[in-house]
Amino acid sequence: MTDRVEFTAPLGVLGRVAERLILARYLERLIRDRGRFLAGRTWKILCDAALP
Repeated sequence: MTDRVEFTAPLGVLGRVAERLILARYLERLIRDRGRFLAGRTWKILCDAALP
């Protein structure tokens, strides 16, 4: 699965600077960490369901 996120920060030039310096890395990390969490949680649910 591929996540595609588009965002635009307000405040014109200042917002574009914030996008490049802060927001882009933050969102990439957020999506990556959330994916890892969901994968781990799904694995746990599947393993728990397989146990008698």
